Amino acid sequence: IEWIVNLPPEAELEYQTELAQLQQEESMPYLSAIERTAQARGIEQGIEQERRSLIRRQLTRKLGTLSAEVLAQLNALSPTHLEELSEALLDFDRLEDLQTWLDSMQ
Repeated sequence: IEWIVNLPPEAELEYQTELAQLQQEESMPYLSAIERTAQARGIEQGIEQERRSLIRRQLTRKLGTLSAEVLAQLNALSPTHLEELSEALLDFDRLEDLQTWLDSMQ
């Protein structure tokens, strides 16, 4: 709305004053639509990074040290494939099982 409505300077000052007062009363910051979208994307990216980190730790604990090549392949997986891997890794007994699964995803 702020991009669409161009307020005259005196109305802009009143708007900013009332907005600041509302933020204090509600004890929550005002976020524009763009800021809310960016925040949601950031949260989604953080969740995906945590999911990748957890799967790497599980694979390392179950199969041992992962090569740089395998780590690169894991980082390239889509969120859908990452979710599939989170279940498939339960059946892996050797690094070769993981590599076979990764090869099948390409």
